[in-house]
Amino acid sequence: AAAISTQGACMGLLDTGGNVLLIWLQGPTRVEPYMQAMHAAFAIGAVASPLFIEWALTELRSFAPAFYSIAAFLALCSLPLATYRGPLAPAEDAAARGGGGGDGVKDRGEREAAGRRCAVRALVCGSALCLLFAVGAEVTFGGFATTFGIEALAMSDGSARGFASVFWGGLAAGRIAAVPAAARLSPATILGASMAGSLVFSATACLPAAPPAVPWVAAAGFGFSLASIFPTVLTHAERATRLSGRVASLFVVSAAVGELLMPLCVALLFVRTPAAFPRSVLAACVAQTVAFGVAHRAARRLSRGVLRGMAAR
Repeated sequence: AAAISTQGACMGLLDTGGNVLLIWLQGPTRVEPYMQAMHAAFAIGAVASPLFIEWALTELRSFAPAFYSIAAFLALCSLPLATYRGPLAPAEDAAARGGGGGDGVKDRGEREAAGRRCAVRALVCGSALCLLFAVGAEVTFGGFATTFGIEALAMSDGSARGFASVFWGGLAAGRIAAVPAAARLSPATILGASMAGSLVFSATACLPAAPPAVPWVAAAGFGFSLASIFPTVLTHAERATRLSGRVASLFVVSAAVGELLMPLCVALLFVRTPAAFPRSVLAACVAQTVAFGVAHRAARRLSRGVLRGMAAR
């Protein structure tokens, strides 16, 4: 228990620190393809490591060789980071601090600063809730796909595992495809397409008496649609306001809460009817879309405020 708890804490620090430092290093206007590439590496590891462990269990009758090999590889990759000082946190801009000048200008600056603080709170809360539902839907679908395939779709054990693998493969493919897309499209455009795709494919998974190929297409498409949401939410927020380590930690904690609670709730409902699984995933996709709408509206308010501040100067 102590080892697993320590591993979880270290993963949380790595997740938060890696995202924030990458944004500080590349800046909000250049970070998108680098962020997508980093999360694509996460997805490739999530697909490859279980296969490696399964091979070790089959051929070597123990997971220990695979576990220690992965740990040694991580240790070697971490050595260069021990000598790297890292980028400095960006300075807060003048628009975030408010303005100066006479009483009228000062009052207007105070009102603008108060409005900006409200918009930042809406952006952070909307983004955090979006991540909560997105990561919750991702983990729930990946965790229950095999059981759902066996109990609701009458698949064999091997086919059900393949059904789950199709979802994770779609997720990995989506994150790889997001790397060139992020260099050409804005975060809002990518998120809008991802939300629409997740709604369509999760609704498709809820169709009763669908042809056998439909659930497979829905699983692959749903994984592909969810793939870029987590990294793109971070870059979307960073474009509107400076993303501090505390805010990034809130995002990671919110995602972890969704990862914890949503599978638990679905498990309680799944006992009554397996149909609760795709319906719960669809409900989470609706909720994440609403949360993104709140965050995007706040981001547009912040962007307009920055442009007005630049015009005034």
